[in-house]
Amino acid sequence: MTPRFVSPTGVGRHPWLLLLLLLCLAVASLSRAEDAATLELAEVGFFEGDADEDPPEWDSPALVESFERKRVRYIYTLVSLKNKLWQKRGQDVRLRVRYYAPDGSLFGEPVIEYHVPADWEYADLWTGWGWDDSSRWEAGRYRIEIWNGGSELIAEKHFDITPGKDTPLQSSTGSVTFDKMAFFEAGDDDAPPEDWSDPRLRNRFAQAQTRFVYTLVSLENLQWRQRAQDVVIHLRYYLSNGELFGNPVIDYRVPADWEHAELWNGWGWSEAGKWKRDRYRVELWLDNRRKIGESHFEIF
Repeated sequence: MTPRFVSPTGVGRHPWLLLLLLLCLAVASLSRAEDAATLELAEVGFFEGDADEDPPEWDSPALVESFERKRVRYIYTLVSLKNKLWQKRGQDVRLRVRYYAPDGSLFGEPVIEYHVPADWEYADLWTGWGWDDSSRWEAGRYRIEIWNGGSELIAEKHFDITPGKDTPLQSSTGSVTFDKMAFFEAGDDDAPPEDWSDPRLRNRFAQAQTRFVYTLVSLENLQWRQRAQDVVIHLRYYLSNGELFGNPVIDYRVPADWEHAELWNGWGWSEAGKWKRDRYRVELWLDNRRKIGESHFEIF
């Protein structure tokens, strides 16, 4: 007698049952693949706030990747997802956001659970981790992982907690403390907005309309009412692949009667449309020796 395989369920005795089982497995596999493809990551950003903070708009300067330790409470992760079931049916979304401390240890793991309606083309979802009071975060670089359903890693990103004003930054002839930075688009000799809440200050710029991208820097003058000082800041513009793209310099004599100094310089072209679509990193270097700040902008 020729030996043959007989399964405990009797599938081996009935080939049609085996075919039916394979068909069911194929359908289940296709269904799982379809479900996994119902969302597509569009963008990730960070913002600071209290325990019930609502997110800013995507072009707001409040979305940053560097936070001053003395001011930060909760750091929120804002996620934009493209809904591939738009105008078809609603779907339940479950994202696990893992915060890793500078030493690599798991620091927090909040979860986003939300039902995305069928009429949402994009879903902006957010969650955060932190404390009700400030000054609790350890300075350093934090890594964020975003997991879809706890099993599929869909994004990884970093933010920095800086010492901020705890340590004065010595310039070649005096001292300043870094306050904040932002970006704006303009022509050759345009001045920056006068108000830091001006919508011209943003971190996303349309490629077809962008000429120069300026970096606006706010510094506290620690020589206020004492003496004038020369401040030199190198702005390093990097492409997303790490290549240095531009290195304009701010070189300015800050008068003794300025409590704060707002200085700027930019990189680009007189004509719009020449920027490469990419995510750019800008680093601030005092006297080209010490890094005092970093932020990002996007050309889309």
